[in-house]
Amino acid sequence: MNNESVVISNRIRLARNLSNMPFPSKLDDTLAKRVEERVTSSIKESNSYISKDFELIKINEIKAYDRLSLVEKHLISKELLNSNKGAALINRDETVSIMINEEDHIRLQVINKGFDIEKSFDLANKIDDLIEESLTYAYDPQYGYLTSCPSNIGTGLRASMMLHLPALSKNGLIQKLSNSIGSFGMTIRGLYGEGSEGFGNMYQVSNQVSLGVSEKDIIEAITNVTNKIIKDEIKARQALISKGKVEFEDSIFRSLGILKYGKLFSAIDALNLLSNVRCGVEMGIINDIELKDINNAIETIQSGNIQRISSKEMTPRERDIERGKILNKLFK
Repeated sequence: MNNESVVISNRIRLARNLSNMPFPSKLDDTLAKRVEERVTSSIKESNSYISKDFELIKINEIKAYDRLSLVEKHLISKELLNSNKGAALINRDETVSIMINEEDHIRLQVINKGFDIEKSFDLANKIDDLIEESLTYAYDPQYGYLTSCPSNIGTGLRASMMLHLPALSKNGLIQKLSNSIGSFGMTIRGLYGEGSEGFGNMYQVSNQVSLGVSEKDIIEAITNVTNKIIKDEIKARQALISKGKVEFEDSIFRSLGILKYGKLFSAIDALNLLSNVRCGVEMGIINDIELKDINNAIETIQSGNIQRISSKEMTPRERDIERGKILNKLFK
C-alpha cells in the first residue's frame, strides 16, 4: 500500500482584503461591484501567461445546480453559494479558484491531487503576488494580513489535506484524533469543511492559526501531522484485517457488487460504498480499478453535478436513479 494513497487532495487558501475598503459584510452593491472589477482586472489584464486561463462566474447569474456543483468540487464555499454580491474566477482545469466578496474580498485557493502541498503553495503564492502588483492589500506590520475573521489574521493561510480514513472512522477514533492534532494547532472537519460530516470517511485536516507563525511553519506542521495520521490509519487497517480478513474483504467486494448492480443510491450511501471500494484499491485487494476512477465517481455522483450534466433540476428520487445509472456504468 502506498502511504500517500490515503491523501485524496491538498489545498492552499489565502485570505486577502483590499485596503481602504469595507469588509464584504459591509459592502453595498456599488462597492461590491468595484471589488469584483478590480480583482478580475488584476488577473485578466495582467501580462502573466495565466491571464487568459480564468473565467469569471457571477454566482447570482448561474443556475442553482451549477452553484451547488461548484461547492461539491470545492471551487466555491457554502457561504458564497447564495451570495448576491459574490463571484469567482476559476481556471480551465479547475485547480485554482479566486472567490470574490465571500467572507473576505479575496479567497484564493489552489487544489491539487495527492500530497504535494508545497507545489500548491508555490502556485498560490505566485498568483497572490500577481494580484498584489496592481492592488494594495489591507496589511498591518504587527498583525499581518487583516481579515474578517480573527482566526485568519496573520499569514491568512489555511493549508489542508483531504484524507480517506475508513479504519479510524470505523473504530471510532476520529474524535481522539481531533483531540490529538489540536495540540499541534490543527483541526479535523468533514468533507465540506466546518460543520460538515465525514461522508465517505473523507476528512479535511487543516491549521487553525495563521497569526504568529510563518507560511513555512504551517506547511511543515500540516505535512508532519498528515504523515502521523497516515501511519495511524494504516495501523488501524492492519488491525481490522487481523481481526477478520475474510469479513474485511467481504465488505469491500459486497460494496463493489452493489455499485455495479444497484439501482437507487442516495449520495451518502454511494459515498460510503465508494469508500469501501477505495480502501480495497488502496490496499491492493482490488486490482482492476484505479484511484482516479474512484475520485471521478465521487465527483460525478454529487447532487449538483448530476443535475448539471443533465441540464435540469431533479427530484431526490430522480437523482438517486440517475446516480445508480452513473455508478453502474463506471463499475461495469
